[in-house]
Amino acid sequence: MKKLLLLALCALLSASAGARTLYVDAKRPNNSGNGLSKAKAKMTIQAAINVAQAGDTILVYPGTYAPIKTKNKKIAIKSVSGKAQTRIRPDDYVVETTVLNLGDGTATKVVGFTVTPGWENEMATYGFSAGVQGGTVQKCTFDSVGMIGIPTFSKTSLAVCVLKDCYPSEKAVFATGCTMNRCKILATRYSRAKLLSCKIYNTLLAESWASVRLSGCVFVNDTFANNPDFRMAKSKAFNTIFFGVAAPQFDASRQNKFSKCCKSATPGFVAPVPTDVPDEDGNGYTVVPANYHLKKGSRCIDKGNLPKAQQTLIGSKDLGGGKRIKGAAVDVGCYEY
Repeated sequence: MKKLLLLALCALLSASAGARTLYVDAKRPNNSGNGLSKAKAKMTIQAAINVAQAGDTILVYPGTYAPIKTKNKKIAIKSVSGKAQTRIRPDDYVVETTVLNLGDGTATKVVGFTVTPGWENEMATYGFSAGVQGGTVQKCTFDSVGMIGIPTFSKTSLAVCVLKDCYPSEKAVFATGCTMNRCKILATRYSRAKLLSCKIYNTLLAESWASVRLSGCVFVNDTFANNPDFRMAKSKAFNTIFFGVAAPQFDASRQNKFSKCCKSATPGFVAPVPTDVPDEDGNGYTVVPANYHLKKGSRCIDKGNLPKAQQTLIGSKDLGGGKRIKGAAVDVGCYEY
């Protein structure tokens, strides 16, 4: 037994010692470098993935890169300068692709990128490139991603990400089998979306044009506004505003649990809810984002004390940067100031 333990320990130490750092730089002329230094960096992320071994870290320098496929490799892919300078997107005329195809598990970790469709492609600007399959994704921004009939986010874990304009079509599936933790969701349609076993914190879910189905989800410090066909079952909501949503999810048969929530017809928002306006070519509609800033004296303010565990989870500030606690009680909703 001791011999087996010793062999296992040696194998573990050997694997740890063998972990490498690979480098990627879009300014390189080609992928001829071995990737083991910045001077010999690979030109594409995929080239580095192809030679990466379990435990390796890939550092990516600023630039725009093609979609990637990792087949669930246990590797970390991190931007050096963050998502503002590092982008992953398809070529302008490639519309049917998964931008981050990370496999069937969550072994691959991706940190610090902006993910978009090909902006020069008119179809892509309407969201015809899928988002993420698998993996663990942190500190990324997803802007106008999604594809008809394919989940924009599938079996992936998202943390501290921004989701902006992620609505492919009325027949799209937004997310399935995902975990969303401390994400900002901005001007995003949930058309016929199915969010299964998701955890959503500090999020604004507003203006649904079609059915929204949520099951087994946890919502903390959210705002649901003007969602007439919104349905939630077997879910938990804490410190959340429900304004202008359908009534059935509050029935006992839905098995939902609400704690310190505000179900109000007049929550007292400073700004109006988002509205549809014709786009420039007159063929569609554009969402006009609104700031769901609560008015002073709103009945949604000061709904109860925030337990220390919840405060640790959701942070001390709301999405607008305001302090989450007013006096000795927590305000309700994602914009509380």
